[in-house]
Amino acid sequence: SFEMFTIKPLASLNPLEKILECIESELILSGTERPQLHIGNFIFDQYICCESVEVFRSLFYEVFHEGQLIGFLTIENESYYIYLKNKWETFRKELMQFVENKYYEAGTQVMTTENLSESANVEIIKALGYSEGDYYRYNGICRLQPQSELIKLPEEYSIRRATQEDVNQVVQLIGYATKIDVTSNNYLEMRQDPEFTNVEEWVVSTPDSSAVTYAMFWKNHVSKTAVLEPVACMENHRMKGLTKALLLHGLEQLRQDGFETVYVSTSGTNSASQALYMSVGFKNYGWEYEFVKQL
Repeated sequence: SFEMFTIKPLASLNPLEKILECIESELILSGTERPQLHIGNFIFDQYICCESVEVFRSLFYEVFHEGQLIGFLTIENESYYIYLKNKWETFRKELMQFVENKYYEAGTQVMTTENLSESANVEIIKALGYSEGDYYRYNGICRLQPQSELIKLPEEYSIRRATQEDVNQVVQLIGYATKIDVTSNNYLEMRQDPEFTNVEEWVVSTPDSSAVTYAMFWKNHVSKTAVLEPVACMENHRMKGLTKALLLHGLEQLRQDGFETVYVSTSGTNSASQALYMSVGFKNYGWEYEFVKQL
């Protein structure tokens, strides 16, 4: 019965704080990693990938069963995503049907996503009439190990932390990585978010201090995990090993700071990025596919 669920908009000033608490409590209780869900993804997306922070936050809903918070939803015009706490995964099928009936009209084509490694969830999705879409993503995981030897950069380059003086170049590099028209205001607003204190930004710079390669690591101190997003190199500085050297440096810094696992994601057809990530220690933990259905 669909009456078993109560859906409420996330009403807190910063709804992502509630989601972060939920993620962390799940990790502490079960030791289970949910690599598809990390606070870094949410923070980055709300400032860089969405038209406004307010619009992004309005997409989130809490899901209750008999007064207990069992998970979260994001609802958009033609797509939705479900995150359930581990002990409530048995409600996934019923909740998907609830979402279809409550939020979408007959004839609408809706989309959700799932990592193929989550075989039980994929079975449910297909049983409900969804089929794999054309778009998919590579999901990589890196268990941090001591680096035997870091790559040396060509003499004219150096690695350092990003600073306020790098804003214009960093914005340009984020635009390269995301294919989004990023503005300085987007980036500077993101830097003011309280969660940004958990971010490591590294650049490769030239003798005149211009940032030409960039990597951002979003850290979660409770789970000892981080997300790598985004990574980019100026076109006229590619094929010199700069990005690989920068990633190895950033990963080693995380390891020394006590972090254990790093996640990364890129388009399933971006073989160059996948090769780069695998060359620094990432392994594929499953392809994340879009699944579509005509209601």
